[in-house]
Amino acid sequence: MFFLLRDLSKKFFIGLLFSYFYRIYNIIYGASIPLEVDIPKSTIFPHGIHGIFISKNAVIGERVTIYQQVTIGSNQNKSHKMFGAPKVGNDCVIGVGAKIIGNITIGNNVNFGSNVSVARDVPNDITVIVGEHRFIER
Repeated sequence: MFFLLRDLSKKFFIGLLFSYFYRIYNIIYGASIPLEVDIPKSTIFPHGIHGIFISKNAVIGERVTIYQQVTIGSNQNKSHKMFGAPKVGNDCVIGVGAKIIGNITIGNNVNFGSNVSVARDVPNDITVIVGEHRFIER
C-alpha cells in the first residue's frame, strides 16, 4: 500500500488526490516519509511504517529493512560539521527504534540493534548494538 500510494502521488493529474491520501496514510501510522525521499521498491517495512521518520534528503540503499519507530534524520544546524542527512548502504537492517542522525555514511550489510543511536560513519559488514546494561544499586 505504501509504495502504491507513493507511486500514484507522483503522477501528474491524479497526483494531487493521491498525495492527499499519502499524507493521511502517514498521519494514521504516525510516520513522516516525504515524497522527495527516493526509497527503492526493494526496501522492506516488516511492521509497516509505524512511527518511521525519514529526512527528505536521506539516501536509502537497495534491500534495506526498516523496522518500526526508526528515525533516519538530518542535522539541521548549518554550522555543525555533521550538517546534512544520512546515506544508508545496501542490504542493511535497521532495528526497532534505531536513530541514524546527521551527514553520515552507513556502509553495506550493516545491522542496527534495537534503540541504537548513531551519529558517525559506520563501515561495511558491522553490527551496531547498544552498550551493556548497567545496574546501579540504591
